[in-house]
Amino acid sequence: DPDYRDRGTLFHEIMRRFIAAGVPRERHKAEILLRDIAVDAFAKEQLPSDVRALWWPRFEQLVSPIIEEELERQALIAESFVETNAARTEIDATGVTISGRADRIDSLKSGGIDIIDYKSSKSPSAGSAASLLNPQLALEAALARRGAFRQAGPKSVAGLYYYRLLSQAEIKLARTKTGDEAG
Repeated sequence: DPDYRDRGTLFHEIMRRFIAAGVPRERHKAEILLRDIAVDAFAKEQLPSDVRALWWPRFEQLVSPIIEEELERQALIAESFVETNAARTEIDATGVTISGRADRIDSLKSGGIDIIDYKSSKSPSAGSAASLLNPQLALEAALARRGAFRQAGPKSVAGLYYYRLLSQAEIKLARTKTGDEAG
């Protein structure tokens, strides 16, 4: 049976396709696009009817906050890159080589970038991310500063964000900005 990891993968895929398609600037068109992508993605998963009956309403709760967030962000973004791989990169003289994959990188009109990771759970906490106990975004920032995400080029990192794609109506879509001290 599909589990929470499968739901996270499905929601990631919906967001990947939505951002890659280009978010329409009109709310109504953006909602139609997001729902059409979601309907298609759900159909491709061929979920058991009981699982779909649970997951679809959870996704529906996210449509409005996702659209609201994305319409606000679009004014800041020059270009978005989704599911972007970083080249293996040596970190200075440490002898350590890292690589990674960013869910999303937004190249900003202001010149920097935002790195965004989609989460379909409450983990990691904002404190854990900010204190680098969960260093995923910090490592992606270190890679970005060194130009490892070739599409985006070497850039200063304006923000590191976890977009929490949660089912609770009161939480909806939450951002956790972790800052640019890492890297």
